Amino acid sequence: AGMVGDGAMTSAQLALSSLDFAKRVDVEGKLGKLSLSAYELFAKSVAKSVGEAVEENLSLDGAATNWEEISIKDTEGNSISFSLPHTPSAFVMDQLFSALSAGHKARLFGKTNLSNLKLFKASITTAYIRAFTKFLDAHGEGLTEGLVLQLLFDVRFLSEVMASGGNAGVDGSTRLEQRLEQSLDPIDWATYEPYLWKNVGRFVQRCCLLFGDFMDQRKQDKEMKTKSSSQSNILPTSENVPRFNLLPISSPKLFDIGVYIDTEVAAQKPAEKGSKDKKAEKGS
Repeated sequence: AGMVGDGAMTSAQLALSSLDFAKRVDVEGKLGKLSLSAYELFAKSVAKSVGEAVEENLSLDGAATNWEEISIKDTEGNSISFSLPHTPSAFVMDQLFSALSAGHKARLFGKTNLSNLKLFKASITTAYIRAFTKFLDAHGEGLTEGLVLQLLFDVRFLSEVMASGGNAGVDGSTRLEQRLEQSLDPIDWATYEPYLWKNVGRFVQRCCLLFGDFMDQRKQDKEMKTKSSSQSNILPTSENVPRFNLLPISSPKLFDIGVYIDTEVAAQKPAEKGSKDKKAEKGS
């Protein structure tokens, strides 16, 4: 359905418009069901390939090397240092980008395809969650602290990028995070948690352009909620307009100088005229 040319779509629209109202409504309903079924098959196909790739790349020694060292002080002033991941696993990024490319080929990212886009995102999110859950079921007791922290980063990053992917994916990622957190020492996790989620937030901001087609859905949902409430504030959904702060809109100093110069010139003219009159009298 996504590969149909614009000319063919125009011909189909013209053909529909020539039908009677009752028949047109019936045909549009059938076409809508066919389109939904086609997108469901497409989403399942992409999600299956994503899930298989994630399962292949998950391993017990798969903790990323991109970690950063964080130094803090405890209540007694002693310095404590620990390392946390600040990027997701490479295969997580790779499969997200593959899903994004597949969505572009199917022309999913448009205002008329919002429901299909949500279906697509929910399928991709569910595929990730199932792959992670299957891995935990098989190796739950053999996970190191570093791998658990990396998996927590990956799951939270996915839930942030695919935030409007559907309740099933969001609930599944929440349960998966809770399961991973339980495998960590409670005191250690209380220390790591705020810094780990801060790293996730930073990386999500860095990827907002790369995965913008997935993440823009959150903004559109926010705009719809804003429009549905008559007492809501529209400023949070407004675009950032570039501002030119250095334009010379007003120049009081230059104006003052101009007035001063004009006054000084006016004062010099009578003096010059008086000197000329005196010279004329001497000559006579």
